[in-house]
Amino acid sequence: FTQLSAGTYIVTVTDANNCSQSQPVTISENPILEVSSLSITQPSCNGDENGSLTFTVTGGTGPYEFNWSTGDTTEDVSGLSAGFYGVTVTDADGDETAVGFSVNLAETFELTDLTSYPSCYGEVGTGHVSVSGGQEPYTFLWSSGGTDSVETDLTDGIYTVWVSDALGCSDTLEIEIQTFPELNIYPILSHAVCYTDSGSAELFIVGGVPPYSINWFGLDSTQIPSGDHQIMVTDSSGCQKEVDFTILSED
Repeated sequence: FTQLSAGTYIVTVTDANNCSQSQPVTISENPILEVSSLSITQPSCNGDENGSLTFTVTGGTGPYEFNWSTGDTTEDVSGLSAGFYGVTVTDADGDETAVGFSVNLAETFELTDLTSYPSCYGEVGTGHVSVSGGQEPYTFLWSSGGTDSVETDLTDGIYTVWVSDALGCSDTLEIEIQTFPELNIYPILSHAVCYTDSGSAELFIVGGVPPYSINWFGLDSTQIPSGDHQIMVTDSSGCQKEVDFTILSED
């Protein structure tokens, strides 16, 4: 008899003299083929290929064959980067089971730019990088030579900071310190012709960040008495510059 399911059967044998004898026969079923005792080692850093998968096969009939999505044919695999992997296990009877595994990264760290950028010409910036995740302590190295998360007195230019954590994972952040052109004010003056006359002034402004606000300190730019005066110009970044000028007149 073939293709009998698991269970107990009675086999009766009868000879030519019609003598017979019966005997119970039990057909057992192999345990279900399955994967257990899974152990996943995560890659330590983003881009690393040092993860691994280890598991145990139970049930079925040994020996087992393994066919991984990576092409490996061993029970356990290593040298894995983060990602999804699958394996098909086949036992000696041809029974199969397929399982999938997700290999995630160990906690990675993220860099955030908290740099204070200069607003006005001649000012300096302060580089500041914040680190989250990974494993402390962190080490810092700025292209300008600093070894802390904060780097001061940065003039115009591009700077790079390299950050590593205790696991040896590393990342870089690039910042650019840039200021606007210097705010320059050029008064265009019309002087008084006579002693009792008034002069006037117009301003030619370059640099900074338009639009500009002008403080004439109470003067009417079209009726400026002779003498020394001062004006202040403020650009939209809050940068200010004062300029002195003199309206001349005939004595």
